[in-house]
Amino acid sequence: MILTEFILAFRERAAELKGKCFYCGIQTEKGIKESCALFQTMDHVIPKSAGTKHVDGHANRVVCCRKCNDLKEDLTLFEFKRRSGIVTFFAEQVLGVLIDELDDIEHVTKHTVHNRKVEGRTVRFNGKKVVRAVQMPLVFSRSGVIVVGVPEPPRPPCEVQLRLFGDPMVTIVFSGSPSPGGGI
Repeated sequence: MILTEFILAFRERAAELKGKCFYCGIQTEKGIKESCALFQTMDHVIPKSAGTKHVDGHANRVVCCRKCNDLKEDLTLFEFKRRSGIVTFFAEQVLGVLIDELDDIEHVTKHTVHNRKVEGRTVRFNGKKVVRAVQMPLVFSRSGVIVVGVPEPPRPPCEVQLRLFGDPMVTIVFSGSPSPGGGI
């Protein structure tokens, strides 16, 4: 199964699901204030900023609550899982298929990260808009790191967990080994 088939399979169950969020599964509503977290929106699973001309718009849009839509922004599905803390999306539970198992998910993820426009755009960290400066070259999945671009020769990694702007999704991997004094 590929991502567009996954999305269309979820959309086919729309009548049964009655507006539940693709990501968190909360019941959304149309007739409430737009700023409310339960307000029903439509999200582009593959962000428009990544260039989705090759994807049928119907096969790329899902019902989503305002909270998840605002939090997802133009992230990949793996990045959004890390940011939101959602281990398994509602759609994965409903369909019994994990996004990690989709045949094209690695390609879609690499395409999204490589093509999305990031410079000059803002993202929200703890409710504050921060201007993006550079594109991160790595994308994380449950099975490991997906490298985007030309991989460098392997070096012993030194991984450090940092909370950048209070966002737990950021992991920085230094490509050197720790110094004898304990620094990097």
